[in-house]
Amino acid sequence: KAGKKSDPPTDIVPAEKKAKMLSELETEKLVIRKSQSNMVESSYELGQSLRKIHTGELWRAEGHKEFREFCKSVGISHSFAYNLMKLVVKHDHETFLEIGPTRLELIARADPGDQPLLLDAAKEGKPGTSVRDLRGKLKDSKGKTGKGKTGKGKTGKSDSAIPGTPGRPK
Repeated sequence: KAGKKSDPPTDIVPAEKKAKMLSELETEKLVIRKSQSNMVESSYELGQSLRKIHTGELWRAEGHKEFREFCKSVGISHSFAYNLMKLVVKHDHETFLEIGPTRLELIARADPGDQPLLLDAAKEGKPGTSVRDLRGKLKDSKGKTGKGKTGKGKTGKSDSAIPGTPGRPK
């Protein structure tokens, strides 16, 4: 049907320009895919570095009183840092690259009993495991658990600390 988002008009580009434009588009799409892959790899490395800095309290060497001060000094929110550290502790490099940090974070927010199934489904590329689908599932279940998108209960405290780290100093 006309007007559907998935069916863009094909007559916008004159025929004499279309082949050249399609070739250029494919080239740029390859750049995008490569950049996206590099972003996921960089996220894993960032998480590993943050964990090493956090665990070893290396941030104190610069005179920071809290880890969150260090995060701010390097332009990273402390909540992003903690989330990324949790992901690299919980998932191996291959899983992190395969599924990506956004979907892993969304799966981590799901009910604990559902997480292994969602993780397996995401690895197999099954329907219902896209970022949009996972966000929808979390939104639907939000009222049932009493937790918001932060994963914090009614007390406002985090449900879990980062495994393998010495507590969670601010």
